[in-house]
Amino acid sequence: MFAIAINYQNGPLAPYHPAGAAVEWPPHPDRIFIALAATWIETGQDAAEERALRWLERQPPPALATGGYPAPQSERQYASGDNDTVLYLIWPDANPSDHLPALRQLAAGVVCVGYPSALAQAYIEDAPPPANWQPAAGPGDCLMRVPYAGRLDDLADARGKEPRWADYRKIAAESDNAEYPQSIFSDRLLIFEATGAGLDLPAAGPLAAAFRNLIMAQCPEPIPEWVSGHTPDGGRSQSPRIALMPRPGVGRPHVDGCITGMAIAVPRALSPPEAHRGLHNLLGYDADGALKSHTILKGSRNATTLRQPEPGDRRPARYDLRAETWTRPSDTWHTVTPVTLDRYYKGPDKARLERENVAEQCRRIGLPAPAAVALGQASMLEGVPPAREFPRLRRRSDRGGQGEWQHTHAAIVFAEPVRGPVIIGSGRYRGYGLCRPAQ
Repeated sequence: MFAIAINYQNGPLAPYHPAGAAVEWPPHPDRIFIALAATWIETGQDAAEERALRWLERQPPPALATGGYPAPQSERQYASGDNDTVLYLIWPDANPSDHLPALRQLAAGVVCVGYPSALAQAYIEDAPPPANWQPAAGPGDCLMRVPYAGRLDDLADARGKEPRWADYRKIAAESDNAEYPQSIFSDRLLIFEATGAGLDLPAAGPLAAAFRNLIMAQCPEPIPEWVSGHTPDGGRSQSPRIALMPRPGVGRPHVDGCITGMAIAVPRALSPPEAHRGLHNLLGYDADGALKSHTILKGSRNATTLRQPEPGDRRPARYDLRAETWTRPSDTWHTVTPVTLDRYYKGPDKARLERENVAEQCRRIGLPAPAAVALGQASMLEGVPPAREFPRLRRRSDRGGQGEWQHTHAAIVFAEPVRGPVIIGSGRYRGYGLCRPAQ
Protein backbone atom coordinates (compact mmCIF):
# COMPACT_ATOMS: atom_id res chain seq x y z
CA MET A 1 0.00 0.00 0.00
CA PHE A 2 1.05 3.56 -0.69
CA ALA A 3 -0.67 6.77 0.45
CA ILE A 4 -0.11 10.51 0.22
CA ALA A 5 -1.68 12.83 2.80
CA ILE A 6 -2.52 16.49 2.08
CA ASN A 7 -3.15 18.70 5.09
CA TYR A 8 -4.90 21.90 3.98
CA GLN A 9 -3.75 24.54 6.43
CA ASN A 10 -6.55 26.99 5.61
CA GLY A 11 -9.15 24.55 4.36
CA PRO A 12 -9.94 23.89 0.68
CA LEU A 13 -11.11 26.67 -1.60
CA ALA A 14 -13.75 26.54 -4.30
CA PRO A 15 -12.59 26.72 -7.93
CA TYR A 16 -13.54 30.09 -9.40
CA HIS A 17 -16.65 29.89 -11.51
CA PRO A 18 -18.98 32.78 -12.40
CA ALA A 19 -22.03 30.71 -11.53
CA GLY A 20 -20.71 30.12 -8.02
CA ALA A 21 -19.35 26.59 -7.62
CA ALA A 22 -19.40 24.86 -4.28
CA VAL A 23 -16.19 23.95 -2.49
CA GLU A 24 -14.45 21.10 -4.33
CA TRP A 25 -14.26 18.41 -1.70
CA PRO A 26 -12.71 16.00 -2.05
CA PRO A 27 -10.29 17.64 -4.50
CA HIS A 28 -9.56 15.90 -7.77
CA PRO A 29 -6.54 13.56 -7.46
CA ASP A 30 -5.06 15.25 -10.52
CA ARG A 31 -4.72 18.47 -8.48
CA ILE A 32 -2.35 16.69 -6.09
CA PHE A 33 -0.34 15.24 -8.97
CA ILE A 34 -0.07 18.75 -10.47
CA ALA A 35 1.20 20.07 -7.12
CA LEU A 36 3.88 17.34 -7.00
CA ALA A 37 4.84 17.98 -10.62
CA ALA A 38 5.09 21.72 -9.94
CA THR A 39 7.52 20.98 -7.13
CA TRP A 40 9.67 18.95 -9.50
CA ILE A 41 9.56 21.59 -12.26
CA GLU A 42 10.40 24.46 -9.91
CA THR A 43 13.19 22.75 -7.97
CA GLY A 44 15.56 21.65 -10.72
CA GLN A 45 13.81 18.61 -12.28
CA ASP A 46 15.72 15.95 -10.36
CA ALA A 47 16.01 12.69 -12.31
CA ALA A 48 14.95 10.44 -9.41
CA GLU A 49 11.89 12.61 -8.77
CA GLU A 50 11.01 12.44 -12.47
CA ARG A 51 11.11 8.63 -12.38
CA ALA A 52 8.92 8.68 -9.27
CA LEU A 53 6.35 10.91 -10.96
CA ARG A 54 6.28 8.73 -14.06
CA TRP A 55 5.68 5.72 -11.82
CA LEU A 56 2.89 7.56 -10.02
CA GLU A 57 1.10 8.69 -13.20
CA ARG A 58 0.86 5.07 -14.36
CA GLN A 59 -0.96 3.93 -11.21
CA PRO A 60 -4.74 3.34 -11.25
CA PRO A 61 -6.96 6.04 -9.78
CA PRO A 62 -6.46 6.17 -6.01
CA ALA A 63 -9.05 5.61 -3.32
CA LEU A 64 -9.66 8.66 -1.15
CA ALA A 65 -10.14 9.22 2.56
CA THR A 66 -11.31 12.64 3.69
CA GLY A 67 -10.09 12.23 7.23
CA GLY A 68 -13.57 12.47 8.67
CA TYR A 69 -13.82 16.19 7.91
CA PRO A 70 -17.22 17.04 6.40
CA ALA A 71 -17.48 18.89 3.12
CA PRO A 72 -17.80 22.65 3.66
CA GLN A 73 -21.10 24.12 2.50
CA SER A 74 -20.18 27.72 1.77
CA GLU A 75 -18.33 29.00 -1.26
CA ARG A 76 -15.39 30.20 0.85
CA GLN A 77 -14.97 28.37 4.12
CA TYR A 78 -11.69 28.14 5.94
CA ALA A 79 -10.48 25.71 8.57
CA SER A 80 -7.77 26.44 11.09
CA GLY A 81 -6.09 25.07 14.16
CA ASP A 82 -7.41 21.66 15.15
CA ASN A 83 -9.81 21.71 12.20
CA ASP A 84 -7.21 21.47 9.45
CA THR A 85 -8.60 19.55 6.50
CA VAL A 86 -6.79 16.32 5.60
CA LEU A 87 -7.13 14.33 2.38
CA TYR A 88 -5.53 10.92 1.80
CA LEU A 89 -4.85 9.44 -1.65
CA ILE A 90 -4.55 5.69 -1.24
CA TRP A 91 -3.22 3.11 -3.71
CA PRO A 92 -3.92 -0.19 -1.89
CA ASP A 93 -1.91 -2.40 -4.24
CA ALA A 94 0.95 -0.04 -5.11
CA ASN A 95 4.55 -0.51 -3.98
CA PRO A 96 6.76 2.50 -4.77
CA SER A 97 9.87 0.53 -3.82
CA ASP A 98 12.95 2.57 -4.80
CA HIS A 99 10.81 5.62 -5.63
CA LEU A 100 9.78 6.19 -2.02
CA PRO A 101 12.66 8.56 -1.05
CA ALA A 102 12.00 10.72 -4.13
CA LEU A 103 8.26 10.77 -3.43
CA ARG A 104 8.91 11.87 0.16
CA GLN A 105 11.12 14.65 -1.14
CA LEU A 106 8.50 15.78 -3.64
CA ALA A 107 5.77 15.78 -1.01
CA ALA A 108 7.92 17.83 1.35
CA GLY A 109 8.22 20.52 -1.34
CA VAL A 110 4.46 21.06 -1.77
CA VAL A 111 3.30 24.37 -0.30
CA CYS A 112 -0.16 24.74 -1.87
CA VAL A 113 -2.71 22.80 -3.90
CA GLY A 114 -4.92 24.46 -6.50
CA TYR A 115 -4.38 28.07 -5.39
CA PRO A 116 -1.43 29.93 -3.84
CA SER A 117 -3.71 30.80 -0.92
CA ALA A 118 -4.68 27.14 -0.37
CA LEU A 119 -1.66 26.37 1.80
CA ALA A 120 -1.03 22.65 2.19
CA GLN A 121 1.44 20.25 3.71
CA ALA A 122 2.00 16.95 1.90
CA TYR A 123 3.62 13.83 3.28
CA ILE A 124 3.75 10.07 2.81
CA GLU A 125 1.32 8.34 5.18
CA ASP A 126 2.01 4.78 6.27
CA ALA A 127 -1.32 4.22 8.05
CA PRO A 128 -4.12 6.16 6.34
CA PRO A 129 -7.72 5.91 7.58
CA PRO A 130 -10.22 3.76 5.68
CA ALA A 131 -11.20 5.16 2.30
CA ASN A 132 -14.62 6.73 1.96
CA TRP A 133 -14.37 7.32 -1.82
CA GLN A 134 -13.55 4.45 -4.17
CA PRO A 135 -13.05 4.35 -7.96
CA ALA A 136 -16.17 2.86 -9.53
CA ALA A 137 -16.27 0.43 -12.44
CA GLY A 138 -19.50 2.00 -13.72
CA PRO A 139 -21.39 5.23 -13.12
CA GLY A 140 -20.64 6.54 -9.64
CA ASP A 141 -21.61 9.48 -7.46
CA CYS A 142 -19.25 11.93 -9.18
CA LEU A 143 -16.47 12.26 -11.73
CA MET A 144 -12.94 13.26 -10.72
CA ARG A 145 -9.90 14.20 -12.75
CA VAL A 146 -7.06 11.69 -12.31
CA PRO A 147 -3.47 11.46 -13.59
CA TYR A 148 -2.65 9.30 -16.61
CA ALA A 149 0.45 7.98 -18.32
CA GLY A 150 2.04 10.98 -20.05
CA ARG A 151 0.53 13.57 -17.69
CA LEU A 152 3.94 14.83 -16.61
CA ASP A 153 4.96 15.52 -20.21
CA ASP A 154 1.71 17.39 -20.84
CA LEU A 155 2.28 19.57 -17.78
CA ALA A 156 5.91 20.26 -18.57
CA ASP A 157 5.07 21.20 -22.17
CA ALA A 158 1.89 23.09 -21.20
CA ARG A 159 -0.11 20.96 -23.60
CA GLY A 160 -3.85 21.38 -23.69
CA LYS A 161 -4.66 17.67 -23.66
CA GLU A 162 -8.10 16.69 -22.36
CA PRO A 163 -7.85 15.46 -18.74
CA ARG A 164 -8.73 11.91 -17.79
CA TRP A 165 -11.88 11.40 -15.74
CA ALA A 166 -12.79 8.53 -13.43
CA ASP A 167 -16.05 7.64 -11.74
CA TYR A 168 -15.99 7.61 -7.94
CA ARG A 169 -18.52 6.21 -5.51
CA LYS A 170 -18.88 7.44 -1.94
CA ILE A 171 -18.73 4.85 0.82
CA ALA A 172 -20.99 5.83 3.70
CA ALA A 173 -19.23 6.03 7.05
CA GLU A 174 -21.06 5.23 10.26
CA SER A 175 -21.52 8.94 10.90
CA ASP A 176 -23.12 9.30 7.46
CA ASN A 177 -25.69 6.66 8.32
CA ALA A 178 -27.37 8.71 11.02
CA GLU A 179 -31.11 8.42 10.65
CA TYR A 180 -32.40 11.94 10.18
CA PRO A 181 -36.15 12.55 10.01
CA GLN A 182 -37.15 12.84 6.38
CA SER A 183 -40.25 14.01 4.58
CA ILE A 184 -42.46 12.05 2.20
CA PHE A 185 -40.29 13.29 -0.69
CA SER A 186 -37.19 11.45 -1.88
CA ASP A 187 -33.87 13.28 -1.64
CA ARG A 188 -32.83 11.82 -5.01
CA LEU A 189 -34.04 14.73 -7.09
CA LEU A 190 -34.44 14.77 -10.87
CA ILE A 191 -32.76 18.03 -11.84
CA PHE A 192 -33.26 20.05 -15.02
CA GLU A 193 -31.25 23.06 -16.13
CA ALA A 194 -33.26 26.00 -17.46
CA THR A 195 -32.18 28.13 -20.41
CA GLY A 196 -34.06 31.00 -21.96
CA ALA A 197 -34.88 34.61 -21.29
CA GLY A 198 -34.57 34.13 -17.54
CA LEU A 199 -37.23 33.96 -14.90
CA ASP A 200 -37.51 35.90 -11.68
CA LEU A 201 -38.40 33.86 -8.63
CA PRO A 202 -42.03 35.12 -8.43
CA ALA A 203 -42.60 33.25 -11.72
CA ALA A 204 -42.13 29.94 -9.84
CA GLY A 205 -45.88 29.22 -9.82
CA PRO A 206 -46.52 29.64 -13.57
CA LEU A 207 -43.29 27.80 -14.36
CA ALA A 208 -44.26 24.87 -12.13
CA ALA A 209 -47.73 24.78 -13.72
CA ALA A 210 -46.24 24.68 -17.22
CA PHE A 211 -43.76 21.98 -16.14
CA ARG A 212 -46.61 19.92 -14.67
CA ASN A 213 -48.52 20.18 -17.95
CA LEU A 214 -45.44 18.90 -19.78
CA ILE A 215 -45.07 15.98 -17.37
CA MET A 216 -48.73 15.07 -17.77
CA ALA A 217 -48.45 15.20 -21.57
CA GLN A 218 -45.32 13.02 -21.58
CA CYS A 219 -46.56 10.47 -19.04
CA PRO A 220 -47.80 7.16 -20.53
CA GLU A 221 -51.46 6.27 -20.03
CA PRO A 222 -52.95 5.55 -17.60
CA ILE A 223 -51.46 8.48 -15.71
CA PRO A 224 -50.74 7.34 -12.14
CA GLU A 225 -51.99 9.19 -9.06
CA TRP A 226 -48.46 10.18 -8.03
CA VAL A 227 -48.25 12.25 -11.23
CA SER A 228 -51.79 13.58 -11.68
CA GLY A 229 -52.84 13.95 -8.07
CA HIS A 230 -56.21 12.39 -8.92
CA THR A 231 -57.72 8.97 -8.42
CA PRO A 232 -58.96 6.94 -11.44
CA ASP A 233 -62.51 8.19 -10.83
CA GLY A 234 -61.36 11.82 -10.92
CA GLY A 235 -61.33 12.43 -7.18
CA ARG A 236 -58.51 14.12 -5.33
CA SER A 237 -55.75 11.68 -4.39
CA GLN A 238 -54.81 11.40 -0.72
CA SER A 239 -51.43 9.86 -1.57
CA PRO A 240 -48.15 11.80 -2.02
CA ARG A 241 -47.38 12.93 -5.55
CA ILE A 242 -44.52 14.66 -7.33
CA ALA A 243 -43.55 18.13 -6.17
CA LEU A 244 -42.03 20.61 -8.63
CA MET A 245 -39.18 22.67 -7.24
CA PRO A 246 -37.76 25.85 -8.77
CA ARG A 247 -33.98 26.10 -8.39
CA PRO A 248 -33.08 29.78 -7.89
CA GLY A 249 -29.77 31.37 -7.05
CA VAL A 250 -30.47 32.59 -3.50
CA GLY A 251 -28.94 32.63 -0.06
CA ARG A 252 -25.40 33.55 -1.12
CA PRO A 253 -23.52 36.76 -1.85
CA HIS A 254 -24.07 38.39 -5.26
CA VAL A 255 -27.11 36.29 -6.19
CA ASP A 256 -29.94 37.60 -8.38
CA GLY A 257 -32.78 35.27 -7.39
CA CYS A 258 -33.35 34.10 -10.97
CA ILE A 259 -34.57 30.56 -11.57
CA THR A 260 -31.76 28.48 -13.08
CA GLY A 261 -33.53 25.14 -13.18
CA MET A 262 -36.35 22.94 -11.98
CA ALA A 263 -36.39 19.68 -10.08
CA ILE A 264 -38.87 16.87 -9.58
CA ALA A 265 -39.15 15.44 -6.08
CA VAL A 266 -40.89 12.08 -6.27
CA PRO A 267 -42.61 10.38 -3.32
CA ARG A 268 -40.06 8.51 -1.23
CA ALA A 269 -42.26 5.40 -1.14
CA LEU A 270 -42.34 5.18 -4.93
CA SER A 271 -40.37 2.29 -6.40
CA PRO A 272 -37.67 3.16 -8.99
CA PRO A 273 -39.31 1.03 -11.72
CA GLU A 274 -42.63 2.81 -11.27
CA ALA A 275 -40.95 6.23 -11.26
CA HIS A 276 -39.11 5.33 -14.47
CA ARG A 277 -42.30 4.15 -16.14
CA GLY A 278 -44.01 7.47 -15.51
CA LEU A 279 -41.12 9.83 -16.27
CA HIS A 280 -38.90 8.09 -18.82
CA ASN A 281 -40.28 10.13 -21.75
CA LEU A 282 -38.84 13.26 -20.10
CA LEU A 283 -35.41 11.76 -19.62
CA GLY A 284 -32.59 10.31 -21.66
CA TYR A 285 -31.72 10.90 -25.30
CA ASP A 286 -33.68 11.54 -28.46
CA ALA A 287 -33.25 9.74 -31.78
CA ASP A 288 -30.37 12.02 -32.77
CA GLY A 289 -28.35 11.09 -29.68
CA ALA A 290 -28.85 14.45 -27.93
CA LEU A 291 -30.31 14.85 -24.47
CA LYS A 292 -34.02 15.45 -24.64
CA SER A 293 -34.97 19.11 -24.14
CA HIS A 294 -38.41 20.49 -23.44
CA THR A 295 -39.66 24.02 -24.02
CA ILE A 296 -42.36 25.33 -21.72
CA LEU A 297 -44.19 28.66 -21.59
CA LYS A 298 -44.00 28.58 -25.38
CA GLY A 299 -44.77 31.77 -27.23
CA SER A 300 -44.20 34.00 -24.21
CA ARG A 301 -41.30 36.27 -23.42
CA ASN A 302 -40.47 33.82 -20.62
CA ALA A 303 -40.17 30.75 -22.88
CA THR A 304 -37.88 28.33 -21.09
CA THR A 305 -36.11 25.15 -22.17
CA LEU A 306 -35.47 22.41 -19.62
CA ARG A 307 -33.07 19.52 -19.93
CA GLN A 308 -31.13 17.28 -17.62
CA PRO A 309 -27.40 18.02 -17.21
CA GLU A 310 -25.19 15.98 -19.51
CA PRO A 311 -23.91 12.87 -17.70
CA GLY A 312 -20.28 13.44 -16.80
CA ASP A 313 -20.59 17.17 -17.45
CA ARG A 314 -17.22 18.62 -16.51
CA ARG A 315 -18.39 22.12 -15.76
CA PRO A 316 -18.65 22.99 -12.07
CA ALA A 317 -22.30 22.55 -11.15
CA ARG A 318 -24.13 25.67 -10.01
CA TYR A 319 -24.61 25.60 -6.28
CA ASP A 320 -28.39 25.98 -6.67
CA LEU A 321 -28.52 23.00 -9.07
CA ARG A 322 -26.78 20.63 -6.66
CA ALA A 323 -29.18 18.27 -4.88
CA GLU A 324 -27.35 18.56 -1.56
CA THR A 325 -27.99 22.30 -1.50
CA TRP A 326 -31.66 21.49 -0.89
CA THR A 327 -31.51 18.14 0.89
CA ARG A 328 -28.64 18.18 3.40
CA PRO A 329 -29.69 17.78 7.03
CA SER A 330 -30.29 20.96 9.01
CA ASP A 331 -32.31 22.01 12.02
CA THR A 332 -33.15 25.41 10.48
CA TRP A 333 -34.96 25.97 7.16
CA HIS A 334 -35.99 29.18 5.38
CA THR A 335 -38.61 29.56 2.65
CA VAL A 336 -37.48 30.37 -0.88
CA THR A 337 -41.02 30.52 -2.22
CA PRO A 338 -43.76 31.44 0.27
CA VAL A 339 -45.64 28.78 2.16
CA THR A 340 -49.38 28.86 1.45
CA LEU A 341 -51.79 28.55 4.38
CA ASP A 342 -54.89 26.42 3.97
CA ARG A 343 -57.07 28.62 6.16
CA TYR A 344 -57.81 32.30 6.53
CA TYR A 345 -57.16 33.58 10.03
CA LYS A 346 -58.17 36.82 11.69
CA GLY A 347 -58.59 38.19 15.20
CA PRO A 348 -56.18 38.47 18.13
CA ASP A 349 -54.88 34.88 17.73
CA LYS A 350 -54.11 35.30 14.01
CA ALA A 351 -50.30 35.16 14.35
CA ARG A 352 -50.33 32.13 16.65
CA LEU A 353 -52.79 30.23 14.48
CA GLU A 354 -50.75 30.90 11.35
CA ARG A 355 -47.62 29.55 13.05
CA GLU A 356 -49.55 26.47 14.13
CA ASN A 357 -50.76 26.02 10.55
CA VAL A 358 -47.17 25.99 9.27
CA ALA A 359 -46.22 23.49 11.98
CA GLU A 360 -49.13 21.30 10.89
CA GLN A 361 -47.96 21.54 7.28
CA CYS A 362 -44.58 20.14 8.40
CA ARG A 363 -46.30 17.19 10.08
CA ARG A 364 -48.34 16.52 6.95
CA ILE A 365 -45.20 15.75 4.98
CA GLY A 366 -43.89 13.41 7.66
CA LEU A 367 -41.57 15.77 9.56
CA PRO A 368 -41.67 16.33 13.32
CA ALA A 369 -43.42 19.39 14.67
CA PRO A 370 -41.03 22.38 14.62
CA ALA A 371 -39.63 23.76 17.85
CA ALA A 372 -40.20 27.31 16.56
CA VAL A 373 -41.75 29.06 13.57
CA ALA A 374 -41.37 32.71 12.58
CA LEU A 375 -43.48 34.23 9.80
CA GLY A 376 -43.26 37.45 7.83
CA GLN A 377 -43.12 39.14 4.45
CA ALA A 378 -39.33 38.86 4.18
CA SER A 379 -37.32 35.67 3.75
CA MET A 380 -34.10 35.16 5.69
CA LEU A 381 -32.31 34.29 2.43
CA GLU A 382 -30.50 36.77 0.20
CA GLY A 383 -32.05 37.19 -3.23
CA VAL A 384 -35.58 36.11 -2.24
CA PRO A 385 -38.28 38.73 -2.92
CA PRO A 386 -40.92 39.57 -0.27
CA ALA A 387 -43.95 37.29 -0.13
CA ARG A 388 -46.23 40.00 -1.50
CA GLU A 389 -44.36 39.93 -4.84
CA PHE A 390 -45.43 36.31 -5.45
CA PRO A 391 -48.83 35.81 -7.11
CA ARG A 392 -51.34 34.18 -4.82
CA LEU A 393 -52.28 30.66 -5.83
CA ARG A 394 -55.92 30.09 -6.75
CA ARG A 395 -57.98 27.59 -4.77
CA ARG A 396 -61.39 25.98 -5.07
CA SER A 397 -63.75 26.41 -2.16
CA ASP A 398 -66.03 23.72 -0.78
CA ARG A 399 -68.95 25.46 -2.51
CA GLY A 400 -67.36 25.24 -5.93
CA GLY A 401 -66.19 28.85 -6.09
CA GLN A 402 -62.63 30.10 -6.25
CA GLY A 403 -60.47 32.18 -3.98
CA GLU A 404 -56.81 32.79 -3.22
CA TRP A 405 -54.49 31.11 -0.76
CA GLN A 406 -52.76 33.31 1.77
CA HIS A 407 -49.01 32.92 1.80
CA THR A 408 -46.06 34.04 3.87
CA HIS A 409 -42.34 33.50 4.25
CA ALA A 410 -41.24 31.34 7.15
CA ALA A 411 -38.20 30.46 9.22
CA ILE A 412 -38.63 26.97 10.70
CA VAL A 413 -36.48 25.52 13.48
CA PHE A 414 -36.64 21.84 14.41
CA ALA A 415 -35.38 20.28 17.63
CA GLU A 416 -33.04 18.08 15.59
CA PRO A 417 -31.71 18.17 12.03
CA VAL A 418 -34.09 16.93 9.34
CA ARG A 419 -33.23 15.89 5.80
CA GLY A 420 -34.72 17.64 2.80
CA PRO A 421 -36.31 18.33 0.53
CA VAL A 422 -38.61 20.37 2.76
CA ILE A 423 -41.60 21.49 0.68
CA ILE A 424 -44.64 22.50 2.72
CA GLY A 425 -48.00 24.18 2.46
CA SER A 426 -51.00 23.89 0.21
CA GLY A 427 -48.90 24.92 -2.79
CA ARG A 428 -46.16 22.34 -2.23
CA TYR A 429 -47.00 20.55 -5.48
CA ARG A 430 -47.11 23.82 -7.41
CA GLY A 431 -43.73 25.46 -6.79
CA TYR A 432 -44.56 27.12 -3.46
CA GLY A 433 -43.41 26.28 0.06
CA LEU A 434 -39.86 25.36 -1.01
CA CYS A 435 -37.39 25.67 1.86
CA ARG A 436 -33.61 25.72 1.93
CA PRO A 437 -31.41 24.66 4.83
CA ALA A 438 -29.66 27.45 6.68
CA GLN A 439 -25.90 27.71 6.20
